[in-house]
Amino acid sequence: MALAGQVTIVTGASTGIGRCIALEVATQHARLCLVGRQLDKLESVAEEVRALGAEAHVFQTELASEPDILKTSQALVDQFGHIDILIHCAGMISQGTVAETPVEVMDELYRVNFRAPYLLTHRLLPFLKHTGQIVFVNSTAGLNAKAGVSQYAASKHALKALADSLRQELSPIGIRVLTVYPARTATPMQEKIFQYEKRAYCPELLLQPERVARSVVHVLTMPRDSEITDLSIRGVTDMSVPHPKEKEIVAKSAAFPDRHPDRHPAHRCWPNPSGKVTDGPLGPDTAVSSSAKLPVA
Repeated sequence: MALAGQVTIVTGASTGIGRCIALEVATQHARLCLVGRQLDKLESVAEEVRALGAEAHVFQTELASEPDILKTSQALVDQFGHIDILIHCAGMISQGTVAETPVEVMDELYRVNFRAPYLLTHRLLPFLKHTGQIVFVNSTAGLNAKAGVSQYAASKHALKALADSLRQELSPIGIRVLTVYPARTATPMQEKIFQYEKRAYCPELLLQPERVARSVVHVLTMPRDSEITDLSIRGVTDMSVPHPKEKEIVAKSAAFPDRHPDRHPAHRCWPNPSGKVTDGPLGPDTAVSSSAKLPVA
């Protein structure tokens, strides 16, 4: 196992893509450090990690708080002495036009989506091995900004700039830096976005977080003679616009409001009953594009 015994930090590990990445890395028997603010959920993920035969440590951290980040980074160094892999998955989103969104919202997004990964990376870089790796889980909004998400997209564009610059700084000493740009992914955050957009949430039509996790671990375990720098992943179904199935679900729910009492108030579709990801690192329902380069000699 290529990552066996490697000290791997995953922020935002309590839910969504972060949780799935932590579990996928656990199959490699790495030493997992789970960072996030929801202690109960982190402990639950830690149990799942240990059930896979990997080591798990929980670090409850409010990533909007500089003192919390400083405390956690010091605890990581004190406990392990070095870091092999740093994966930034934590993030938050707010939607609204520039005219209606107060600057305090922009400030909070900046703190969580950009300043936190910058500060944590800055603090841990001296302890990152020269064969280490850093992953920034970004968003397609970090590539193309659309109306109503300027604050979120700006923070993600800043994160892209950080990763691009950092890669040039660290590549000569052998540290690889990857940015991942997932499209709409079936996560709790995405469900809230669909509610805000007044759309039916159909998770089976979205990119699955397990797919993202498998692709990240695939890149992390690549031979050291090459490097993937940017990875864009999307579901085959374009969910940036309403899907015909959404209208069908909403219509049926309106016609029979009492038939499905356990369905989400936003007319959530039924999830994939199998919930399994078995056909390779991505699968037929996923499209991927990447940029790769040879390492600097």
